[in-house]
Formats: sequence, structure tokens, C-alpha cells
Amino acid sequence: MNKIFFSLIVLVTISNGFAQTNSELQKMADADQSERMSGNINWVELNKKDSIRLAKATQLFNDGELETAQDYYNAGIIFQHGKDTIASKMAVESFKKAIEMDSTLNRWWYAAAVDRDLMRREEPQIYGTQYVSNSSTNGKLKRYKIDTTKITDKERIYYRVETLEEQKQKERIMNLKSIFSFYVENSSIEKTIALIKNEKAKGKTSVYNVSESAINSFGYQLMG
Repeated sequence: MNKIFFSLIVLVTISNGFAQTNSELQKMADADQSERMSGNINWVELNKKDSIRLAKATQLFNDGELETAQDYYNAGIIFQHGKDTIASKMAVESFKKAIEMDSTLNRWWYAAAVDRDLMRREEPQIYGTQYVSNSSTNGKLKRYKIDTTKITDKERIYYRVETLEEQKQKERIMNLKSIFSFYVENSSIEKTIALIKNEKAKGKTSVYNVSESAINSFGYQLMG
């Protein structure tokens, strides 16, 4: 009896160990991300593709075809681009399941999914991952309303989200002008270098983003 029970445990363990990531779902998730990385996005066409991927991912989810942490992770990526709270809730559930199965996956996705779901329900976000830009913000990026009492900065850090203070700085930086835009307007590398030096000296009162990463990005744009 014990031998049979032990054999069943070994069989189940082996079966789970050899579970394969759904290749179709992986391709859809990869396409979802790569199509958003391209230069000029045709949003009408992209929305159509999102709808097709959402329908297929939902079918796979309902049919129990998701087995691995990567499966749930990929499904979450697709669900998050749905247009209603049904899809956003499924994104939360999928990312949560993925992280429970494999904590090494990017936990930021779960926090972002929770905030996006709350935003679609017109409720305050809790992590602080969502920013909006509309007529009420004068076209600037502004952090969507947030309830800061629900979770701590320690939890935010665990989910790879900036602290509340860091989010304030991020909002400021996101609304700074780019070095490349100045270069395009002036067509002078000498004037651009002078701008960088002047803006660096201004510190937090700078108008242009002259952070190390922004300067590196400008360099890559020139190389391109």
C-alpha cells in the first residue's frame, strides 16, 4: 500500500516537472509586447490583434490549458490589454498565480495589474504604477489617484514598484523635455552639450531630462 502511494507521488511529481509552457500562448505574449515596441503604432490594427489574442487566451484559460508559471504570466500580459474589468481581473488572477508558482518572475506586473483593475473600476490605485495624461492634467503625465494607506513602501519595493517619494520624482522626470528634442530643433551637438551642462547645474529645477540614463539614451539615438 505504501509502495503504491509512493509510486503515485513520484508519478505526479515527474508529470508536473515536465509540464511544458504553452507555445501558442508564449507566441501571443511575445507578439503583444513586440508590437508595442515598434516605432509608429497603428492602434486600430493593434486593438484588433489584442481582441483576437484575448479571446484565444480566455479560451485556453477556461479549458485548463495553463500549466506552468510562464503560462499564467503570459496570459496576464494578454489579459491586461483587454478593455473591461473582466479582463483586468483575469490579469490580476493570472499574475498572482504565476508569482505563487515562481517568485523569480517580474512581480511588478502583478502590482500594475492590480492598479489597472482598480483604475478601471474608478477606484484609487494602491501601488502607484499608473499614470494618466489628459485635459485635466494639461497634457502632462500625472500619477493616477492613489490610496496610500492600503500598503506600505516595503510591499511596493517587494513588487518592484517605486516608493511614494520616488514616484513623485518619477512624475517630475517623466514630464521633462528630452535632450534629443533640443538637438533636433538646433542641429548642433555643441549647443546640446552646453545645454546638458547648464541643465545639470540646475538640479531639480531643470527643464530637460539630463539624468545619466537620458544622456545614454541620447547617445544611442545619435548612433541610430
